[in-house]
Amino acid sequence: MGHSAKKKKRGGGSGKRTKGRTPLKDHASHESADDNELLSEEITALCAIFQEDCKFLPGPPPQVFIKLRPYSKDMGFEDVDVSAVLLVRCLPGYPYKCPKLQITPEKGLSENDADKLLSLLHDQANSNAREGRVMIFNLVEAAQEFLSEIVPVGQSQELLDVGSVNANVQDQER
Repeated sequence: MGHSAKKKKRGGGSGKRTKGRTPLKDHASHESADDNELLSEEITALCAIFQEDCKFLPGPPPQVFIKLRPYSKDMGFEDVDVSAVLLVRCLPGYPYKCPKLQITPEKGLSENDADKLLSLLHDQANSNAREGRVMIFNLVEAAQEFLSEIVPVGQSQELLDVGSVNANVQDQER
């Protein structure tokens, strides 16, 4: 009789685990609906903010293309010197799961700088995902700041000229 009682307990234990999993699945699907609503609201806001610089492609997975431009001195956007396109693919679980990110250089952005920018955005996306925060706007802002601080490919000669003038001044002082 002792054995049959243990078997019942084991059977009941596994039944409890199965029952315990069912609410988690319901909770996960509820979160998924909330996540989809968060993503929908975020995309609506991005399209309103960036207008023609933002393209949304629905479907699995939803994708957002945003043209990246540096900030100009008057805090507007300047695309004369450097620009790129950020592709964000939002996978199921976003914003708790990092989106797939891709940078396509357009004007004045070297592959090396594009790789640095992508690394910076991945770090920021991981940080935001840990907290479950929508992040695309924050990623775009970080990219704009990065682009504002780099020297566009075509302008590197100007800095070299300034650098050689400084080197000549230092040589004359010696």
